[in-house]
Amino acid sequence: MVRKIHESAGFTLLEIIIAISLLMLLTGGIIAGYSSFNDTQKIKQAALTFKSYLRSAQTKAVSGVKPTACTTLDGYIVRVDGSSYTVDAMCDGSIVSDANTSYSVTLTGQVIVSNPNTASFVFRVLTRAVSISQNTTFTFENGSKGYQISVSPSGDINELGFVSL
Repeated sequence: MVRKIHESAGFTLLEIIIAISLLMLLTGGIIAGYSSFNDTQKIKQAALTFKSYLRSAQTKAVSGVKPTACTTLDGYIVRVDGSSYTVDAMCDGSIVSDANTSYSVTLTGQVIVSNPNTASFVFRVLTRAVSISQNTTFTFENGSKGYQISVSPSGDINELGFVSL
């Protein structure tokens, strides 16, 4: 009589441990990649929001939109600080804050804006011109990546895209 050896159809403990370890490595890589992607998108969104506010201030200056308390509009001033920026009307040489014409944005998510040269500038009335003498680049950053927005004296506002810091 011939005996058959009965083989097991399951997995060994070692095979299961190896499979689970590989799944954990893949999951860790996916989570790290998503975290990096999320940080990158926060930087880009902060920069694009800034660009949008710049365009809004420029449009209001070009069209002469002024606050109700303003007699003579000089333009719209943009003031940039490392963690925030504001847009206000300039009337008769003074800053006028108004709910319809002023914006104040505080950056979140450890995003900061840097520019060593310009802390404020004015979009002049009825022109696209800006009160700066050379192209000015604002870098929104969070660690090793940054996203740049450039403003020229003629009023052009451009995205320069991502840069490594």
